[in-house]
Amino acid sequence: METKPLQPYLAFLNQKSHRKRQPHTVVFELTYGCNLRCTHCLNPTHRALPEELSTNEVFRILEEMAAFGVLELTLTGGELFTRPDIFQIFKKVSETRFLVTILTNATRLNA
Repeated sequence: METKPLQPYLAFLNQKSHRKRQPHTVVFELTYGCNLRCTHCLNPTHRALPEELSTNEVFRILEEMAAFGVLELTLTGGELFTRPDIFQIFKKVSETRFLVTILTNATRLNA
């Protein structure tokens, strides 16, 4: 299989979505929960709130974004790995075939 540089492909996708007048990139904040208290952070609470989206609500939104034509997805929070369902969400993201960026402080990952 031939490998091609990513930047020209992303530029092509950007032009295509611009012509269709649809967003091609979404930043999806999944939780306020975070195990750190960084002074530069704008997170107002650092703890997960009861009204945060359920797993099924996240799945529905991911499906809607895919159907709408979103191509790139950035997952962030708080800290994603404070969500007990994060690996279920990652599986669903994989099934929807987005180009994915994950923003994490990585303190909850083990080698």
